[in-house]
Amino acid sequence: MKTSFVTLLLSALLFDFNNTNDQQGTYTIDGKTYNGKVSTQEFVNKNFSVLCEYSDESSPDYKKWKYDLLQVTFHNKAEALKGGVFKISSTSSINQESGYVSIGGHDGFTNLFGDGSSTITVTNKTIKISNIKLFQYPATHLSTNKNYLINSVAIPFE
Repeated sequence: MKTSFVTLLLSALLFDFNNTNDQQGTYTIDGKTYNGKVSTQEFVNKNFSVLCEYSDESSPDYKKWKYDLLQVTFHNKAEALKGGVFKISSTSSINQESGYVSIGGHDGFTNLFGDGSSTITVTNKTIKISNIKLFQYPATHLSTNKNYLINSVAIPFE
């Protein structure tokens, strides 16, 4: 009971709203494709996130991949809606800088980091990513740094 209250309280403090619509998004990481429901969140600091959540009990991989998520966070909603090319953050930050996005989720719901030159495109309120490598840790030179190939992303949002 106490845990649920704390979770509700934190959710109320972190988000101004959680907008869910009937839009569906698709992303492919390391050759596996996920289709899921799209939602958006605006944080109290005005950072704006677009989430694509996969859950498919009928999938043969369900026991391994019950749930997966890809989250892209922008500096603010206006910047996301305007669109353009955004660099993928190569550092961890609670407050996303203008012109940059952070990507999180997938494989343990961690932050995924770019190499400093990685970019995404937003066109007509759709996030598009094609064949970029992201890393589990900010330093791309670490020998223990797991990397992920983001084959493709197409996530529409409002």
